[in-house]
Amino acid sequence: MSASYTNPTLKIFFNGTIPLGFVTCNPGGITVTISDGYGNTINQVINLPTVINTISGYPIDLSATPLNLLSNYTITTTACITNSEDGSQCQTTLTYTVQNQATCPPLEFETTFNTISYSLGVLTPATYVVELLSSCGDTVPIASNTHVVPSASTVLGSFTGLYSLTNYIIRVKVQLYSADVLINETVCPCIPATTSVGPCIAPVLDGSPVITPIVL
Repeated sequence: MSASYTNPTLKIFFNGTIPLGFVTCNPGGITVTISDGYGNTINQVINLPTVINTISGYPIDLSATPLNLLSNYTITTTACITNSEDGSQCQTTLTYTVQNQATCPPLEFETTFNTISYSLGVLTPATYVVELLSSCGDTVPIASNTHVVPSASTVLGSFTGLYSLTNYIIRVKVQLYSADVLINETVCPCIPATTSVGPCIAPVLDGSPVITPIVL
């Protein structure tokens, strides 16, 4: 089981094989539970044989549900199939977490030889942690800036003291809090940024700059 989300539609995908002669234990289908970071939950009954291995998946419009449209989602189900001829049964519990990137703000940046300056077009009140990384898989950032944004605005920030002509990664984490408790964190896609070539430094000899005479 996997899933994808494009506000407000959640699509659930099932892949695998149902052996010949097997049907779902519940004739109505399997029950899928979807939970958000705020404790809201919905149940959806899905006819597994009709959606398994389909490219389009099973779409659910979340706008008509109590689920928060800006939260991450945890999807769980127990898929159970049975063979009525010999009574054999097979089941497995599946879990999948969807990173909801609907809150990820557009990011623009400019670079110099030792600085990366950025701007975020924030629409959703939240805490935005902007990290500077060496690679997208890093868990410990080189530097990070935290912006607590109470309303829609443009957020400015920068990273300084960087190496020239070096590849970096900018990553934004969107954190939602309730009563000072972190209830949802979305990790946005990594954005590559490269600093420019640094200024030329005059060569030195015995601690003094080398002066080249001009012949007229």
